[in-house]
Amino acid sequence: SFGIYRTRQRKSEKLLHVQHHQLQEEIAKREKVEAKLRKSHAILEERVQERTYELTLANQQLFAEIAERKHAEALLRASEEQYRSIVETAQEGIFMYDANWRFVFVNKQFADLLGYTREEMVGHPIVMLVFEHDLRAHAARKAKHLAGMAHVYENAYRKKNGDAIWFRVSSSPIFREGVFCGAI
Repeated sequence: SFGIYRTRQRKSEKLLHVQHHQLQEEIAKREKVEAKLRKSHAILEERVQERTYELTLANQQLFAEIAERKHAEALLRASEEQYRSIVETAQEGIFMYDANWRFVFVNKQFADLLGYTREEMVGHPIVMLVFEHDLRAHAARKAKHLAGMAHVYENAYRKKNGDAIWFRVSSSPIFREGVFCGAI
């Protein structure tokens, strides 16, 4: 019985030795995997820090650009307000028309001089003010504008009530990228 016990003990020791060896191999494999994971984690952490730094710089640049743009917009609004104030308080009639010879802007003074409201003029053709006997002269002025020429002239225009009112007109064509867009 002692021999059987000793045989079983050796088998158990051998089995334990094999299991111990397998366990050590498994532990070694896990340690290698954990080392790789730590290395990967460190690399990823470094990348995250680099990217965070890059994004922080990009955000700072965007904030600076936004601030600059807001400042430029504020300056533009102030300039537009100043322009609007000049145009609206001028004692002269000021108007602008597009490439189709339709009013796109008239100041109050101009509309009042002709007996119209602004709304009655904007969108309508400038020819609504031209007397029939002035149509040729009007066509010649249009041709000058299309040729890029500014000019000053005196002309009678038709008021809303049909009466004539004389104006001294200083008119300049507007071109954008070489294309006629209208005149002021």
